[in-house]
Amino acid sequence: MDRSFRGIGPRDEAIPAAPSEHGGGVTTGRPLEGIRICLVFDFSLSHYTRLLLEIGALQMAGAQVRLLTPNPAAGAPTGVETVCSPLGPNEELVQSIGSSTFGWSPFQRASNTLRKMARSVAWSASSRANAARYSRRLQGIAEKVDIIWVIDFPRLGQVLRAARGRHVRVVYETVDLVPEYVYLGLDHRRKCLAEERRLIGCIDGFITACESYADYYVEMYGDAGLLRRPIVRDNMPSEIAGHIKTTTSPLRFLFLGSLMSDRPILELVEAVAATTTDVTLTFQGKNYLNEGAARRIADRVAELGLRSRVELLDPCPPDSIVETASAYDVGVVALRGADENERRASTAKLFTCMAAGLAVLGSDLPGIARIVRSHDNGLLVDGMDPHAWAAAIDRLASMPTGDLDSMKERSLSAANLYAWKHQQPAYIGEFVRALSSEGRCRRE
Repeated sequence: MDRSFRGIGPRDEAIPAAPSEHGGGVTTGRPLEGIRICLVFDFSLSHYTRLLLEIGALQMAGAQVRLLTPNPAAGAPTGVETVCSPLGPNEELVQSIGSSTFGWSPFQRASNTLRKMARSVAWSASSRANAARYSRRLQGIAEKVDIIWVIDFPRLGQVLRAARGRHVRVVYETVDLVPEYVYLGLDHRRKCLAEERRLIGCIDGFITACESYADYYVEMYGDAGLLRRPIVRDNMPSEIAGHIKTTTSPLRFLFLGSLMSDRPILELVEAVAATTTDVTLTFQGKNYLNEGAARRIADRVAELGLRSRVELLDPCPPDSIVETASAYDVGVVALRGADENERRASTAKLFTCMAAGLAVLGSDLPGIARIVRSHDNGLLVDGMDPHAWAAAIDRLASMPTGDLDSMKERSLSAANLYAWKHQQPAYIGEFVRALSSEGRCRRE
């Protein structure tokens, strides 16, 4: 049998779905039995372990899942066939507003505007030819599957155009909020928002990353009656620590996540220096800092005499991150809140810290504050003043051990509330609901 989508054959041709080791939780029955789903995703699944859980849950519900990706090493789990798209693994495609889609890499920070990205893309004949081949591939997929499941905004317009006039349903899932165009000029921003509203109004199912993101979409588009509130799938990791570890003295603080120029790394170093206790701070994540920024931070650590108290570790594998984090006492979730993505994000690192049984020291931004205030499992700091962070660190360090342990226990209990086994039924239900929809995308 030809393993490309062009050789799938008629809809009633069975493609056995292998059970997945990633599909934790319990799905009652198999409500998606025989349903063919194609995931359109441009990056490696190995970086998005949550998607492995989701794919496994869909398989357990009876669905047959395939992955369309330009990345041949996409890290697809057992039972998921990978079909390579015409775009090369490192090729970015940025299209104009007038062509009903525009795109950017979700790894680009908000300070990189679409204009800057457009200038960096070489508009060659081969790029346009690849885009045409990609469009034809999507149209072939739309003829032979029941649901196209698209992750993040750049591909949504292309998928909806391929689905026009066909019976296929489109389920859209966001990892980040769309508005990385908040730095564009006002007129361009209005065009982007109008385009977002139009495309979201055409989808059949809608899944977003956290409650604050759902709030955003209701605020922006609820008055138009386009959609009900999106289904939320929080960023909880698949593993949750069984119990909290004994609190250490001095306290050990952990900052999980990539080191980037728009993260408050230097401010946290200054905060450690300003504390009245001998706490330690570990940064664990991939280092994206340029040479100059990395040198400035290293020099400042040396100047402040913090080499024994501040350390940088390489990222650990996703399947051991909760176990590794559980050796610490407090998880630091510090963001500047420079754009809507950061302001509203209940980040994966926040949930990882909770799953590891850590107290939380976080930025007082809507996405983080919603969780911390709801469960009283940490402290919040308003702004990026190192002295404010130092005061919060000292407050945690001066807490009686029993009080801090209670805070850690509340983190772990809250993590269990957000566990995948509780989210999975609603998640599968959104795909079932999409199948019974009127097919909004056919009216685009």
